[in-house]
Amino acid sequence: CLNSQGSAVMLYPNRYSDPENRMDSAPRLIPDSGWFQFDQETGTERVYLILAERPLPDLERAAQRGGEVSQRTLDRYMRSATGGDKGIGVARDDAAEYVVRKLNLRHEARE
Repeated sequence: CLNSQGSAVMLYPNRYSDPENRMDSAPRLIPDSGWFQFDQETGTERVYLILAERPLPDLERAAQRGGEVSQRTLDRYMRSATGGDKGIGVARDDAAEYVVRKLNLRHEARE
């Protein structure tokens, strides 16, 4: 998730998730329980969903370091994905083939 202040952190996997971090065809809720919530800052939150056939080394390292991801890394995944300029794309790099989807969630103040 890239928040409206410009910092990015991995929502999943994280230190609370299954260390295997594998998906199969069964439905899965992320997070397993509870909800992700907006903070008090208004703006656009950008959520990047990246699914890969094998672990992506830079994202694996980020998960092990506490989940902090650079804007540069997120941009690289979007740029390398065919059709990424439309918010969804497919790409292949040295590590794996992956699908990336970007969601823009607008967070406005309640009155």
